[in-house]
Amino acid sequence: MNKVYRFDDASAAIYSFVYDKFCSWYIELSKNILYGEDEKAKIIRATMLKYCFRRIVTLLHPIIPFITEEIWSKLETDRSKLLAFQEYVEFDPALENDKGGELMNKFIDITTGVINIRSSVNMKPKDEIDVKLFTDYKKLAKFVFDTRHFFENLANDRPKKSASLATTHTEIFIPLEGLIDINEQVNRIKNEMEKTQNEYKKVESKLNNQNFMNNAPEEVRAEVQEKARMFQEKLQSMQQILESFM
Repeated sequence: MNKVYRFDDASAAIYSFVYDKFCSWYIELSKNILYGEDEKAKIIRATMLKYCFRRIVTLLHPIIPFITEEIWSKLETDRSKLLAFQEYVEFDPALENDKGGELMNKFIDITTGVINIRSSVNMKPKDEIDVKLFTDYKKLAKFVFDTRHFFENLANDRPKKSASLATTHTEIFIPLEGLIDINEQVNRIKNEMEKTQNEYKKVESKLNNQNFMNNAPEEVRAEVQEKARMFQEKLQSMQQILESFM
């Protein structure tokens, strides 16, 4: 059987892991520990970061060999040990943690949701906020509580005049009263909804045009359908935000 090697897919997968997971999340979530006062926790996290970085450099070597070899020379005390002669990274089932990975992915969903809510109401990054979370998933609730330096305020009642977002496992609320001019935000969202509605009507007219749908190339029809779906989701999201302000 002939083997197929997809260099592009391998590069994309490694890039996604390094940039989206290791840099955007693991390093960011390590900062509180590294700048904290728990010396033992600092050593453990720094050791794990170094281990991961060395493995990442090895993983990247077939793709960017000259760069990784230069980085390796700074990491390896014995300069005669070239990275090109090291064993390549292989999957180790002993390091796998499905339950921890599942909770971490949900944590990322929640954090991303908070970021998106802040962005949707033009809230400044430096503005401090309360985040209120509701979930029936007890393990997730405990996980969030254990990481409460990110989510310090958990509530029992769903707050009014809040921006909200629902994931498949958690409802997220950010109370906005006193933080922003709610009337101004309502008017801004209504104007944005009107613009989005007009854009959606243009796309919808194409979907309802049988002549267009029958004769347009498949990729064009797929693009129009995707645009329609995105506009619908955007309108639904903005409507939910408006309702939460009332």
